[in-house]
Amino acid sequence: MRSTFSVKTRGRTVKGPEDRVDGGLLSYAAGAGAAKKATMSARLFCVDGTNLVRTAYGYGGPDHRAQETADCERAAEIFARLCEELGAAAEVELFFDGAFRVMPGPRPANFRVSFARETPADDLILDRVRARAWQGGGSVTVVTADGELGRAATAEGGMWMKVSHGTPPEGVARRIGGRFSR
Repeated sequence: MRSTFSVKTRGRTVKGPEDRVDGGLLSYAAGAGAAKKATMSARLFCVDGTNLVRTAYGYGGPDHRAQETADCERAAEIFARLCEELGAAAEVELFFDGAFRVMPGPRPANFRVSFARETPADDLILDRVRARAWQGGGSVTVVTADGELGRAATAEGGMWMKVSHGTPPEGVARRIGGRFSR
């Protein structure tokens, strides 16, 4: 299935990489309408991707951007596999700070990768928690090592899966998957 994306920014929707984005949320989803296919009753996990890869691996030196990009791609692959295994029981949205980057690989309908552009990803994660609570659409778990974000998510009605600094994406995916094998 081909990956597509759309951006909602300042009242307009951009549907291709050739369009310029002035700010806002840029999301990947599998196929057109994939977000509509995901059910509101599924448990939603909002993963703070930037926090996850930076605390797991740390960065420095002149080539840190290239390494961080590679680790983001690897994290996306890991969570896409998890979503394939979990099926309709869960959705995962992986959030990254910064501009859109191409994330290769197939994406199941219950998996999204979102880029925050000019807005901090933490704000977008909290918006997702608020929206789900307002719509009455099931639980949202924010997955992060950032205590401030985790506490804010619980204050907004979400749950917080605390991730220890240094935990790799594979370990986080196992923890999420373990919640469904009980």
